[in-house]
Amino acid sequence: MPFDPLPTAFGLWLVAVGVVAVFLHRRGRERAEEKAARGELEDWELDFHRARYRRRAKVAGLLVFLGVAIPAGDAALAAAGPAAQPWMPAYLAVLMTGVCGLLFLAGLDWFATTVHTRDRLADVRAKRVALEHALRAYKAEVQSAAEPRRPEPDAPGVVPRNRLRDYSFDD
Repeated sequence: MPFDPLPTAFGLWLVAVGVVAVFLHRRGRERAEEKAARGELEDWELDFHRARYRRRAKVAGLLVFLGVAIPAGDAALAAAGPAAQPWMPAYLAVLMTGVCGLLFLAGLDWFATTVHTRDRLADVRAKRVALEHALRAYKAEVQSAAEPRRPEPDAPGVVPRNRLRDYSFDD
């Protein structure tokens, strides 16, 4: 059977993508650790990033595995010829398991990132509402301080002046 360059090219491409992904994830993890060391990340957010990098490293590892398994299996099956016929289902099962694991981890990463993003947006909205409330209170305080105050006669909570005391001759 002649050499087929397509599985080899595809496998090398998968290996290259997996290796680049590992290096990019490692660099991203180092940046997150540096942010945590500077106190820019909370513990729960750092835990999320660590779990995300673990998931993505597994995805990159599966890409490398599939990139090696596809051309290696194709070459082994081609070299064995018709005697390899019984091994073909096992080879395909290994490849399909790897692809399903890859899809599962990718879906899990997508779901976790979606939930994390939704939680972060809810935190930002809550902080925004709190800041808007504080701004309204501050504006009301500034506005009330700018207006001259005239006490209302017998306003609730205000004790009426004792006129006899004000004009007493006890000095």
